[in-house]
Amino acid sequence: MKSKWEKATEMFLAIAVYFALKHALDAGMFLSILG
Repeated sequence: MKSKWEKATEMFLAIAVYFALKHALDAGMFLSILG
């Protein structure tokens, strides 16, 4: 069994990665529009 802290950390990391990728994609599209 994982502790609730391990689960919370995994969820936090998954969300952080998701937002990082989303931000990178948004920035890439923004730059391609400008370029």
